[in-house]
Amino acid sequence: MMRVKRWAVLILVSLVAAGCGGSDASPQVPESDRGKWLKFEPPGAVCGDGSQYKYFVQYPAKPSDNVVIYFEPGGACWDYESCSGKGGIRGAAHPHGIPDNLSEAWQTFGLPPEVSVDQVRTILENAGLTDAIHIIKDDNGNYELAMPFDTALPTLSNIDQVNPMASWNKVFIPYCTGDLHTGNRDITYVDPEDPSNTLLWHHQGHKDVMLVLDELKRKFPHVDRMMVTGCSAGGGGTLANYYFVRKALRPNRGYMLDDAGPVFPELSPTARSRPLHLKVRDSWDLDSVLRQVPGAEPVIEDFGNLSSLLAQKFPHDHLGISFFRLDYNYSVFSYERFYVTDAASNMLNVRDPNDRALIYRYWWDDIHLMRLQYDQFDNLSYFIPFWRKTNDSHCITIPGFEDAGGSLSDITGAAKLIDLLQNDPKKLYYAGSDMQTPNGTMDEYDYINTLLDDSKMPSSYFEDTPEGPFIKCTPGNYDALGCAQAVCDETGSSVACDRVAELQNGEDDR
Repeated sequence: MMRVKRWAVLILVSLVAAGCGGSDASPQVPESDRGKWLKFEPPGAVCGDGSQYKYFVQYPAKPSDNVVIYFEPGGACWDYESCSGKGGIRGAAHPHGIPDNLSEAWQTFGLPPEVSVDQVRTILENAGLTDAIHIIKDDNGNYELAMPFDTALPTLSNIDQVNPMASWNKVFIPYCTGDLHTGNRDITYVDPEDPSNTLLWHHQGHKDVMLVLDELKRKFPHVDRMMVTGCSAGGGGTLANYYFVRKALRPNRGYMLDDAGPVFPELSPTARSRPLHLKVRDSWDLDSVLRQVPGAEPVIEDFGNLSSLLAQKFPHDHLGISFFRLDYNYSVFSYERFYVTDAASNMLNVRDPNDRALIYRYWWDDIHLMRLQYDQFDNLSYFIPFWRKTNDSHCITIPGFEDAGGSLSDITGAAKLIDLLQNDPKKLYYAGSDMQTPNGTMDEYDYINTLLDDSKMPSSYFEDTPEGPFIKCTPGNYDALGCAQAVCDETGSSVACDRVAELQNGEDDR
């Protein structure tokens, strides 16, 4: 799953809309608080480590009855290593609690030595972007760039070109419980290397969400349009919590965008996600949450039926999902620890080109089953492009800065990104998410607009044309040498580079 890569100066954006006025139904907020991220601490809500849970709300300059609710991404955990913070990018986010300044420094990026702090500061000042990007010091006194929610995340942006929901109320729900925002269990994990070390972990994502919703009902008593979204673990949290959010806020019109957090059907002979589902359902006691939803028996039988259940319960809501066919983050999370090819590690080796090809095959098997499921319902839709360079093709509602052609390795590259931001911010945010469709070229921004179009049910889009360096690692295009060469060139994996030499010398016919 995703602990979102630290993008950097590239996304130097987010201008708060100006204006006043509104309706009696809109939340009454002091003008001085509008456009700011306000922190709230619901009593009784806790993070995994037991610290106080927090969430954030931004009211727009012009009062609105519309709300977008964003569930934060950030991995998942179900053992000592992953919950204690040792699990790397797929371990739990915020294992030591939610910092008070999260809204202003959600993503940080240390400046490389080649990039002058003074030069960056001058560029930001000249561009008028000092509110969108902050230069701060880390705990070691090193300079880094810090980006608030509405700079780093396009669906929370205040720029109309970037976000169709720019003028809506925005809610950011942080993620610190390691359970896709939906756990319902306290558990003590034991360090396998030293059993005397234990970790009491509160998988209380569901309770936290419900306590937040109790407060949001009072903040937004009359909601017209509501979008629930998030990427990776936040995408899965979006899907798992949509029923509860919708029942609490009771909007006139509801929309959902699960970005890169699919819950695939699990009972088909070609299904690959059941081992993951069984593990997290047990660790987080998800069934106790599912049983709170009337008619959830099919979901308890097959967790992958969750999308179908929501489609049936809310037939007029537009429920969408988006991800890349070559996502190499959530796919790894789904299969790495549940299928074995490396006897030494008792798991898949994500640096091995053979295992990369296997992960892609499993992912494509699951995608096929999901498409069959979604195609049965008019109000379920998907947007699935093939590949992009940014973030291992994981999450679409994050800026595609690597695909935009800029760089932070030098001032020239950074200046190119800033120029894109000033002249074509939509391209910067959605670079690499485009595909050709019967209706012409579409990107994620266009797909979000189709979800928000109340005049018709949204269509689904799936990119058939392969692209990117890993084509030869995919089903139907697999070539052992070509795949190994691609993994060697793109990732520098010594396993892959050694495999190339073996294949070229005729020493390995795998």
